[in-house]
Amino acid sequence: MTIKKILISLLVICLTNSLFGQTLVDNYYYYKPNSTNSTNKWIILLPGSSGLTIFNDKTFFNRQADTLSNWGYSVILIDYKSFYKSSRDKTKPNSSTGDKIAWVVKQVVSLAAKRQQINLNESGHILGWSLAGEGVFNLLRDTTYIQENNIKSVALYYPSNQEDQKITTSIPLLIQFGEKDNVVNFQKISTQITDRTKTQIIIYPNSSHGFDIETLTTERKLRFPPLVGKKYVFKYNKLAAEQAQKELKSFLRK
Repeated sequence: MTIKKILISLLVICLTNSLFGQTLVDNYYYYKPNSTNSTNKWIILLPGSSGLTIFNDKTFFNRQADTLSNWGYSVILIDYKSFYKSSRDKTKPNSSTGDKIAWVVKQVVSLAAKRQQINLNESGHILGWSLAGEGVFNLLRDTTYIQENNIKSVALYYPSNQEDQKITTSIPLLIQFGEKDNVVNFQKISTQITDRTKTQIIIYPNSSHGFDIETLTTERKLRFPPLVGKKYVFKYNKLAAEQAQKELKSFLRK
């Protein structure tokens, strides 16, 4: 390929990314499904508040995406904070965290479909951790969007709901919590669910926030505000993590 053709190719890529207001640098990852057992389904995978790094673990969400692709799903892993921040789209919301995350999900679904990484005629799912819940609960209220984009279910690990939204869903919703989670209040979130007919809540005993993150073998604590604030606990629980993964796999297959 000549230098001229290379420059033209790079220009096309840049223009394509600019159309979506997104540079796609270190915040958007596509995982192809295992060709031997493809489900013909896709998943949007959303991390928690710390993005794609949890303490010293920089690959937890990449490992989750690998697992899901091995199960046969097309997976888009997105760091929504970075995506939102780097977007040059002047129409992006500048309001609540939930609005921002929901906006990113919609942008990513559109982008992934245009790049033929997902097929909107196939069943889609959303999987999120912790802070992702703010955006997902927001998104679930948009039943027209859910239906038009063929999103069939949502699964969340210990989601937060700092905006105290009423949680309503027209599609199956799986929420998995640790009983000893002191980062999110699962009792309060349970009371905010308006309709239990499509919602399944599983609570794991002796489990903290991050119970599924295998690198947190030693209890980690964060104090917020620093020095004087509450201590938040994060720790892995092998039994809970293994059961939660089984529940997730079964839920997605329904």
